[in-house]
Amino acid sequence: MKAPDQENKNVVLSYEAFDWDIFNSLPDFLKDKIKSSIEFSKIQQPNHIHSHNNEPEYSNDLPF
Repeated sequence: MKAPDQENKNVVLSYEAFDWDIFNSLPDFLKDKIKSSIEFSKIQQPNHIHSHNNEPEYSNDLPF
């Protein structure tokens, strides 16, 4: 069985080399999901200390 031809082109969106053209071409639900990430907020404000409610807090204290 032969696979059908691809309808959409492959794209890669990386936080390390963020491409705003690719980001803007995505559907709104994906853009909203990306915008809610810590990594995206670091792109927006690279020198700002970011905190996120879902991040676990780590300490040097061992539990045993």
